Amino acid sequence: MEITVPYFYSLTPRQFYNIQAGRRRKEERDFKEQWERTRAIIAVSLIPHLKKTASRDITKIYPLPWDSQKGESFIKEDPKILTQKALDFWAKIDKKQKNN
Repeated sequence: MEITVPYFYSLTPRQFYNIQAGRRRKEERDFKEQWERTRAIIAVSLIPHLKKTASRDITKIYPLPWDSQKGESFIKEDPKILTQKALDFWAKIDKKQKNN
């Protein structure tokens, strides 16, 4: 989505931040999905040529940097803590806006 100049000027800092953060998450997710597809193709191509005792685990055949982070990224946090963090963050932003 391209942001036009009038639309950009109509946004509050919070709205712009949300748009930017959402776009960044989407780009990161697309990037990782492309690498996951590449890894699957590589693994499927290599598996017939591996020794019988070799690991068939796709993460062992072609590790990616975020494999070690999977366990950490899926840790469930308390929704109350997450809500409080978000409220604190936006209160800080709002305070800076009022001072300017």
